[in-house]
Amino acid sequence: MKSVNRNIEELSHDEQALYKYVMDVAKQDDVNLYENVFLKLLDDPRDSIREVGIFALLFQVHSKSHKAKQEAIKNALDKNVDFDLRNWSISGLGVAYHNSRDMKLMNLMMTILNDEAEKKPFRRTALSSLLNIYGLTTREITLRSGLYPNQADFKEELQTIEHMLKIDRP
Repeated sequence: MKSVNRNIEELSHDEQALYKYVMDVAKQDDVNLYENVFLKLLDDPRDSIREVGIFALLFQVHSKSHKAKQEAIKNALDKNVDFDLRNWSISGLGVAYHNSRDMKLMNLMMTILNDEAEKKPFRRTALSSLLNIYGLTTREITLRSGLYPNQADFKEELQTIEHMLKIDRP
């Protein structure tokens, strides 16, 4: 782990080399790396490096760490960050919190989904993540709607989710 931190430090001035290196490290199956290396990447000012942290934490180990969740939410809401970072954050939350029915996250996804100012691909990702958090698998979503899910294919689930969110509000 010390060598990984040392290599990250040495490559920190070269964003492309650092991205490639940490992406390769992210594909390793070492939980210690995730907790001790990738959480730190979420603090990097560069979108591409934070993207790797999101990938490793949410996609690889389905981390439910408070910091990873908060950073992903912050990225999702910040329209000034890179589109890929926003999209990975939304998608990663859907993966990490599959079937959790986390009300805060479902509310976030519903807000993005209903925001007509958002780009259509981002809204589709929010729909898929909302359905993942609700409990549907990516396979179930794809089988019902193909590669591009739309709200009409999931009318019943969306009505149930909207009802759940209304009950949860004070």
